[in-house]
Amino acid sequence: MVMRVVELIRALDWLDMAGIWALDGPRLEMLFNESPSALAKSLSRHEEAGVIKRVCKDVYMNPRARSAPTEPLLALVSVIRPFDFSYLSLECVLSEAGWISQVPMRYTVMTTGRSYLMTTPIGILEFTHTVRVPLSTDVVFDPFRGIHVAVPERALRDLRHVGRNLDLVKEESDDGARV
Repeated sequence: MVMRVVELIRALDWLDMAGIWALDGPRLEMLFNESPSALAKSLSRHEEAGVIKRVCKDVYMNPRARSAPTEPLLALVSVIRPFDFSYLSLECVLSEAGWISQVPMRYTVMTTGRSYLMTTPIGILEFTHTVRVPLSTDVVFDPFRGIHVAVPERALRDLRHVGRNLDLVKEESDDGARV
């Protein structure tokens, strides 16, 4: 069976109404009942036509999806690593908190999975492995972004734990405020 463009668009629109804007290969296989090789050929053809967009190996997104979050790259973390606990941390969180002055050119994510630098068409994700699962007070879920985010103190502990450069972190003043 060959996945036709009309069927794919209809399925993507239906999934979009249900809030699903990104899918992995196994779910697409089940949805279209195609063998992995036939599915790969169909998806390649539909990607060239711009109907679907390959984000990384075996992960695709609907470029027309209205349900796509504001920061799709961060929301993709749970699609890319569905069985690992991952949260935004390190330089990204410290930059947002004003504890470092530079803005990172990639999202830095701590994960219970393996470390990996993933370059996608929509940005770069840097996964850093950790065995230290955070306390619920250290990491909070951000529904706007669709990912857990470390509090700045946790991000600083993570930065120290993984041995990253601390030179950019602003020093604390005598009253405990960061300067």
